[in-house]
Amino acid sequence: MNKKIKLIFLTIFLLALFNSAQAAIVIPEGCTFPSTQSCTTTEGCDGTQVCSKAGTWGTCIDVPDDDCPAVANPYVTLSWRHPTSTPWRVPWATFVGINVQCYDGPCTGVTATAQYCKGISCSSYQNILRYPEGYGQDILLNSWLGYDNPAYTSSILSGGLWRPLWYYLVYDSDIPEGETYRLRVRVTGTNFSTKTITWDKLLVNFKPEAVLTAPSNGTTIEQGQVLPISWTTSDGDNDNVYSYVYRSLYSGGECDFGVSVTQIYSSGIREPVGNHTYNWTVPESLLGQYCIFASADDSIESSAYSNTARITITEPPPEVPETFLNASILTPIDGNSFFVGSTINFTSSISSSEAYSVQWDSNKDLGWNPADENFSYSGLSIGDHNIFFTVTTDSNTARDSIVIRIKPITTDVFSISDFEVIPVEPTDRYALNGKIKVRARVNYFISEAVNAKAFIIISDAITHQAVYGPDPFYLSFTQPDYEEYDLNIDLSSYDFYERKNYKVEFLIVSNEVESSPEYFVNPTNPDSAYWDDGEPYFIPEEQIPEQNKANNSGYEIIELGPITIPSIEAPEIHPTIILLILFTVILIARKK
Repeated sequence: MNKKIKLIFLTIFLLALFNSAQAAIVIPEGCTFPSTQSCTTTEGCDGTQVCSKAGTWGTCIDVPDDDCPAVANPYVTLSWRHPTSTPWRVPWATFVGINVQCYDGPCTGVTATAQYCKGISCSSYQNILRYPEGYGQDILLNSWLGYDNPAYTSSILSGGLWRPLWYYLVYDSDIPEGETYRLRVRVTGTNFSTKTITWDKLLVNFKPEAVLTAPSNGTTIEQGQVLPISWTTSDGDNDNVYSYVYRSLYSGGECDFGVSVTQIYSSGIREPVGNHTYNWTVPESLLGQYCIFASADDSIESSAYSNTARITITEPPPEVPETFLNASILTPIDGNSFFVGSTINFTSSISSSEAYSVQWDSNKDLGWNPADENFSYSGLSIGDHNIFFTVTTDSNTARDSIVIRIKPITTDVFSISDFEVIPVEPTDRYALNGKIKVRARVNYFISEAVNAKAFIIISDAITHQAVYGPDPFYLSFTQPDYEEYDLNIDLSSYDFYERKNYKVEFLIVSNEVESSPEYFVNPTNPDSAYWDDGEPYFIPEEQIPEQNKANNSGYEIIELGPITIPSIEAPEIHPTIILLILFTVILIARKK
């Protein structure tokens, strides 16, 4: 064999040797947790394998429900149906439920056991009795009753179907309020592997509380009256609660909590815990002894009932005919003042269910005791009077009182002083076309507010026909004071006659102070009441009386002489003109 052929055979041998060595070496394939990939099972079925945390592929598991192999091994999956939130607050009675889903079934000999333990991390579980088919049985925690492994075996679950398993819990003092528990449900079967599902935060709810604070035990109340009811609520979880109030019959020394229980109040909404009140109007149909109690419900626990209060409901006493008496003074009004001698109207208002008698009294005029409801009187003495009005019946007495003041009449309220009529043009007499000046002083003497008007009137001294009467001067006083007037009158502007006497008068008139009637005239129209500004002159019933009214005016009779003739005066000549005239005269004299 030549060298070329040997070299070819050697190459082929080496290649074969290399391939054999390569096939003998297994290089692990790496993967990333928790990725999956398709694979083939040992039974030749399509499957799936999952990458482990170590980076290696797990066992190839058959894909469910693909009819491969012809006889598959059933298995189950579990999911929670209730509870549905974390943390789950457990009331005194509730349900626990899971969904069991069977694959590649049927799944046979299914057994489910529910258990609980205290705390999140715990190892000692206690079983919970399953709620049976049908309701109405009180099922308790077996830790309380001491049951031993109360497992429940179901009928066979059909392949591909699920069925919920419910467990009813009732907590007692062995499971304190506010504690946290762990819940576990374990499902086993005769032809599938055991499955377990856990719930880590099971929080036991605090029960609400209610305490009745009113009414007190032994309270008696009449039909139709209002009974104040008060109570307090509390809750360890600080939940808002519904509040209720009930009544029930009290019989045989105890409250009946059966058919006689009747709700008389409901909050309607969940309210914050604390103090609550309700005013209950006792129905007229109730009579005898009853119990009152309250309750609180946080909608998680059942209602917590309060202590009870026994009340006695009685019929109201027979009605007694109502009697009434009211009396009041209408006039005078409290605080009114009157001048001595003024007529005062005493009036009253009385309402009474019985016959009555009346009497008026004064603490100052002790002999004054009128017995009329309404009358007039003017004889009260000067000073402050406490006036009492008393109305008496066989069963009642009513009284009203006022204080009035009777004032003395002052000597002077107004006066006119320093009155004079002075000729101005001419200064030596009163001329028909001349000018005069009227001076007067108005004096006010008391400390009461008053408004008045002052007038100047010039009238015929015999006929009293007014010739001059301008608008009045308005006066206002609040305390003793005076006003002075200095008035100029041009007589040529009016229809006066020569050689005739005229009365020049300055007077003051007030609608609040008594004045002589002759002053209430219009100086320009004697047929009308005088109030020259166009307003009617109102005289009130109660004026300030004045003893001396005559000095409310001042006057003087003057005689008007003939018209004065103006004096003629030579015109003023300028000095230059005088010099020219003198120069002219000298020239004329020289020529002569």
